[in-house]
Amino acid sequence: MTKKRRVASLRSLYDQVPKFTCKDGCTACCGAVPFSRAEKKLLVDSGQWEVARHKALTTDRRPTGSPLCPFASSEKGCEIYELRPLLCRLFGAVSDPILKCPHNCGPATMLDSETARKIFKKWLLASGE
Repeated sequence: MTKKRRVASLRSLYDQVPKFTCKDGCTACCGAVPFSRAEKKLLVDSGQWEVARHKALTTDRRPTGSPLCPFASSEKGCEIYELRPLLCRLFGAVSDPILKCPHNCGPATMLDSETARKIFKKWLLASGE
């Protein structure tokens, strides 16, 4: 599968995740999240990847010691919201307690865990991972 087709497949999967609005400036779910090669390509093409590489070297950690995503901003929230990877999109949109938003943000109709798993498996295939 070409990179262009992978990106198109990713966008199709993103459309399957219910959309909702996050709390302004929130970074509660912003941690160390894997990006697929195709998702990285979206960021490289947008010019955001190099910004993240620099920020990753200087980004603070949470009080718990876990890493904070280099795209997270306490002022703006997610700086790549429109280009965020699938795992970020699933957070708050799936009925599984581990993906629940701590601020109770989420879509009117949540994805069930099985549907989320199916989307994730398709993501793995589309990503070439």
